[in-house]
Amino acid sequence: MTGLRYASHHVVLEPGRWQIRVGEETITPEPKVLELLSYLMRNPGRLVTKAELLDSLWSGDVVGESVLTRCVSCARKLLADDSRAPRFIRTLHGRGYEFIAKVTTLAHEATEKEPLSAVPSDATPALGPTPRRERGFVGRRAEVQRLQQAFAQLEARRGDFLLVSGEPGIGKTRLLEEAVASAPPALDVHVARCSALEGAPAFLVWHDCFRSIVRSRSIKTVLRAFESAPSGARKLLLGTERWQLQDQLGWDSPAERFRTFDAIGRGLSELAAQRPLLLVFDDLHAADLVSLLLLEFLTQALTAPLLILGATRDAEPQKDVSRAEALSRLRAACRNEVELSGLTLDEVRQLVELRAEKPSDALATSLLSRTGGNPFFISVLSHGAGASRLQETALPTAVQKAVEHRLAALDSACVTLLQTAAVCGQGFDALVVARASSLPFDACLSLLSSACTARLIAPTGGNEFRFIHDLIREVLIGQLAPQQKPMVHLAVGHALAALPTFREARHAATLAHHFTEAAHVGGAVEALDLSIRAGAYALRNLAYEEAVQQFTRVSQLLALVERDAATECAVLLDLGLSQISAGQREAGKSTLQAAAERARELGSASDLAAVALSLAPGLFAIETGVYDPALVELLREALHQTGQADPKRRALLLGRLALALYWSDTYEERVAICAEARELADRVGTEDVRAEVATAELFGLLRPGNLTERRRQSDGALELCRRAGDHHGLLMNRLLRAAMCLEVGDRAAARFEHDAFRRLAEATNQPQSSWIVKAHRACQLLLDGHLAEVEQLAGACLMSGQRVGDHNALLTFGVHLTLVRVEQARAAEVLEVIRDYAVRYPRIVGWRVLYCYALGRAGQVDECRSEYESLRRSEFVLPDDLNWMVSMSWLADTCHAFEDGEAARLLYERLRPYADRQVIIGYGIGCVGSVERSLAVLAGTAGDDQSAERHFESALVANRKADATLPLLQSLCDFADWLSLKGQHARAEALRGEAEPRVKAQQLVALGARLRDAKP
Repeated sequence: MTGLRYASHHVVLEPGRWQIRVGEETITPEPKVLELLSYLMRNPGRLVTKAELLDSLWSGDVVGESVLTRCVSCARKLLADDSRAPRFIRTLHGRGYEFIAKVTTLAHEATEKEPLSAVPSDATPALGPTPRRERGFVGRRAEVQRLQQAFAQLEARRGDFLLVSGEPGIGKTRLLEEAVASAPPALDVHVARCSALEGAPAFLVWHDCFRSIVRSRSIKTVLRAFESAPSGARKLLLGTERWQLQDQLGWDSPAERFRTFDAIGRGLSELAAQRPLLLVFDDLHAADLVSLLLLEFLTQALTAPLLILGATRDAEPQKDVSRAEALSRLRAACRNEVELSGLTLDEVRQLVELRAEKPSDALATSLLSRTGGNPFFISVLSHGAGASRLQETALPTAVQKAVEHRLAALDSACVTLLQTAAVCGQGFDALVVARASSLPFDACLSLLSSACTARLIAPTGGNEFRFIHDLIREVLIGQLAPQQKPMVHLAVGHALAALPTFREARHAATLAHHFTEAAHVGGAVEALDLSIRAGAYALRNLAYEEAVQQFTRVSQLLALVERDAATECAVLLDLGLSQISAGQREAGKSTLQAAAERARELGSASDLAAVALSLAPGLFAIETGVYDPALVELLREALHQTGQADPKRRALLLGRLALALYWSDTYEERVAICAEARELADRVGTEDVRAEVATAELFGLLRPGNLTERRRQSDGALELCRRAGDHHGLLMNRLLRAAMCLEVGDRAAARFEHDAFRRLAEATNQPQSSWIVKAHRACQLLLDGHLAEVEQLAGACLMSGQRVGDHNALLTFGVHLTLVRVEQARAAEVLEVIRDYAVRYPRIVGWRVLYCYALGRAGQVDECRSEYESLRRSEFVLPDDLNWMVSMSWLADTCHAFEDGEAARLLYERLRPYADRQVIIGYGIGCVGSVERSLAVLAGTAGDDQSAERHFESALVANRKADATLPLLQSLCDFADWLSLKGQHARAEALRGEAEPRVKAQQLVALGARLRDAKP
């Protein structure tokens, strides 16, 4: 909030509050009108050219001088100024404008104490008589104190999130106004209100908030703070550039949504670090879903000096379940909710006295009884009524009757006009209402002036008005007959469509709302077209849930117009994409399968391929252990339809097919698929296709036996991705390279790749990367034996993964938690978790093996033996996938526990080719040490003492070289136990002596117990 005001005669401008006071009247004008007046009053007595004003107020926007002329005209109306005999703004024709009245710059505190002079007799409001605004504030001392305490904490640079809640009319908005008015000047305050229009576009409230921020800060400062945000986001939110319909933000995935949200959060944090920031959002119950999701994102970790203050209704019914859930999560996350209750009897007396005559005790008591102390209900029911006139009906009926009573005093033409305005929304434009009502504009203004006098609506600047309360609007809409309402919507839709600004795509949702309501009375065609535009706009601009709503509406509207199979297919495709982007995976799959059916009917290979590529997992969306036969079949069908006609599309489909087939026993087929994809990509010649195919081949053909080939191919794929600017491919290659470095025991190189992954992830802001970075760190800490830190990071990794809907984070959490609990001698605690994973992911046989291993470590010998025998009956044949080696390592330990020499020899022969490797888990989320240790355990179990000793010695060397502390300590204990069995007690004690201090220092419970049990 700015600490200065500009005063001239009876006018006081308050730029920081978006207000101007003219005499006793406080007005919130149009933002550009306020900016214009603020600019002129900051430069009094100086010619301000038109070019300067256009450049300063519409920087980056392409607007004509007519827009400036209209703003000046609105400003003159506010000031009751006459262009022919100006007292404030003088026009210098062809050049610009000059503010000719004397301007005094006042500090905030001084202005509050100075009375304003009366309005001059020649100053007449634009709409005739306007009622005096009653600014009296009753009660709420404790609530104001709580908010002021939050402001004090914000001044001390501690951020927070507060909610003011209560029933409609309880005084939430008034409390916010009072609190904001008393906010310290050091705070930068910005206020925005939700639901200005029915069907308002996503992010509108945030757009208004950011426009306010841009006005209060240097534009360079704001742009610098948001330089990491996508350019389209800066256009949409900051309004610093001209928004064009063809602009593509590229936010077509949850990953891009996260990247944008995170950039906004970091930008706000940077601005707040410069000056504590207070963001106030009124009527959050009316906010669109994506705005709520951004607010939820920002409130999860408020470390900067940023205070977010919101107001929402209690128990507000929501048709949209997602919005209801988002509001519920916001309220749950708020530690400082300010719940407003009704006024006391004394406060009711004060409130009525402010608005009418001094009430009798009977009237005050009756009002309190009938209203529960709700200020709005009190105001409505006590307006010109005594206690004897209060109805003894239910409260909602009483309020409705009170509103209807006030409406009855108006001319019927005025009520009809207000009904049209109510259909427009809580806020409305008089010009739109006039056109929708087929009234001359002057006649419309005259009727609206009567409604202002009756305190049903209030002007907000220019031609804009708002209803005093939602309940008034609800009563008006309820009075419309069922056959009237769609006709009014149709008229409003046509009136809005005639406005030039509503031709922009961001207003398509508003228009679609009105024409859809009028679909059965002639609005179906317009509703269909506008809903498609609105859905496409929402899909481009992050609002996936809104896109789902719009395309669902389109699919319903298709029944009312002449059906077109191609259009229906396109709509289903867009709806499916929206559902998947919104996290509604199953619904999206169902919709896309319907789109596939339409594509088959049309014989459209391109549509079928688009459906297949939309359903196929991308590189970051591969769910470990999941094989989807229906997806594979669709990809094959799309390949068949595509044929050889489109080599680029075919190459991409083949790459996705290789990935989709990974969790099936189809290695040779995947080799042939990747070879064809690579040949087609080379023929196409574009680096983006070659990069995607190369990365798909790396992951589609990954198995333990081709490490050398993988390392060679990764170099080429990394370079292709770098040249193509393929950030997804670069991240995936860095991820795989880090795993391969761990696999060969080069921990320094693995750290380099981890760091490269982290830096690239920060630069591109990929949401999945946040939990993978944590998983990398947990792997390093596990190797060092820091179990408490691993457990903490495992939880953080899970939360980060769930935040972006990445199922693989859940698997990673399960692995880390199991390894920690085993080393803490608490394996029994995770048995249920592991068993659930084994059931959920039957193709990952490693979960069965881990369950068997954990049963043994938990001391449940009989259950462990049962699982072991089940695996043994299949001769330990495991899928040749990325979990093969760690599964063999766990089997080796279990085999040793049961002293199964025959099985040990079988497992030993299978593991021996990998003696020089480290055992990694998945894509490097964990490492359990050298294969040499497992070979030593198996050789000892098989009775091959010479090989066992050699492998134990090699395991110690390999783990020391890899700087793997925990695997080294495990190898020392295993070797010592084996030596003791062979009677070599001195060597055994030497190894235990080396391990013991580090085991105690790391608080490794399981190893510590082994060392204690080994002592004589």
